[in-house]
Amino acid sequence: MEGLRSELESLLTQVAELEAKAARVEHGMVKRIGDVLSGSVERVSNLRAASERNAKAIEVLRAARVPELAAAHAGLSARLAELESSRARVIRTVTFAGDLKPKVATIKRDFAAFAPHLSDLTLRIGTLAEELARREREVAELRETLANLGAVGGDLDATSRRVGEMAGASV
Repeated sequence: MEGLRSELESLLTQVAELEAKAARVEHGMVKRIGDVLSGSVERVSNLRAASERNAKAIEVLRAARVPELAAAHAGLSARLAELESSRARVIRTVTFAGDLKPKVATIKRDFAAFAPHLSDLTLRIGTLAEELARREREVAELRETLANLGAVGGDLDATSRRVGEMAGASV
């Protein structure tokens, strides 16, 4: 029995040690769980605070930046429409210029064909103008000659009347 008692005491001592160890482990676990919980609570409260700050920042951005961004968008949209209109005008101009190239070439070719005719007509007009000027000078000379002849005829009539008067006075 003595052996049993010593064994029982040894077992009881071991149980006590195990219970002490279990209590220490339990105490350590409770402490760790508490630390984890307090860390989690702290992180959750930090996340909540960050979320509230972000929500306030978003509201501030919505209040201040959204109208500004909408105005910038409207301005950029108007500018884009203006650029597209300018682009369309440039395309029309380029197309128009491209369409004119064959027409201009045809006109140049036609003018080149008309150039000899134009030179010939200019020469004929010059010749006709010279002929007209010469004839006008001849007509002017003829008129002057007629005027001189009329004056001479008048002088002759006057002279023949005088001669007739003188002859009638002498008979």
